[in-house]
Amino acid sequence: MTISAVLAGQGQKIFFSTFAPFLTYRAAEMIKLSVSYDNSPVCLVGIAAGLVQSHLGGTHCSIEDQSLFASFGNIEVYSPADFFELEQTLDHYLGEPKATYIRLTGDNKIYTGSRNEICAGMSQVIQGESVAIVFSGAILSQAIGVDEFFKAKGKQFSFYSLFMSNATNYSMIERTLSRYKEVFFVEEHTILGSQFSKIREKISFSRVHYIGPKGSYSDLGSIYQEALREFGLGWLEIAKRIEVLIN
Repeated sequence: MTISAVLAGQGQKIFFSTFAPFLTYRAAEMIKLSVSYDNSPVCLVGIAAGLVQSHLGGTHCSIEDQSLFASFGNIEVYSPADFFELEQTLDHYLGEPKATYIRLTGDNKIYTGSRNEICAGMSQVIQGESVAIVFSGAILSQAIGVDEFFKAKGKQFSFYSLFMSNATNYSMIERTLSRYKEVFFVEEHTILGSQFSKIREKISFSRVHYIGPKGSYSDLGSIYQEALREFGLGWLEIAKRIEVLIN
């Protein structure tokens, strides 16, 4: 990590990648001092973040990595849902290198539908009324099941993908979401350090909710989709949670 920071400080574009739980906490002091403190433009790539490695137990999962970088500051965090958002993320870094963390979540089940870009870092994937559901990262793949659940009940909600939030897009996020009666953020991350927490700090919404992991690492040991259900992040669990909160 320190070598990467030195090379990046000399003008090289450096990508440092390994499994997210190891990259973040094992190298935390080096990231704090050599990347954040020294403002070194390393691009950190945490692969298999979230719960996708649940079959290997909690040691290989990471649902709190963004909170570490939030505490350090000076590090831009991205949570791309798919290749389209990853390409945008890389364009941002290569166009203006700065300390960056790319959080790669999920497995081979990704959202493949169309999208309408709202602003840098945010797009609408399904258009609807009254309720907005904002996904961050590959958990967006659960949106289709949630959408079908509510369509069967005669309800059409709006779905968004948010993979980056900062001073450049806060105003557009607020303008987009403030017209809804209810707003839900769904993330494969604890509330501390989440996109939700960043936005709530900058923007005031009257009816906004967070849906994130509910469970203990000690409960893990199953495949990814089962782990999502156990932690309340399967499409059915998400839909039922929203249904309770809007009724």
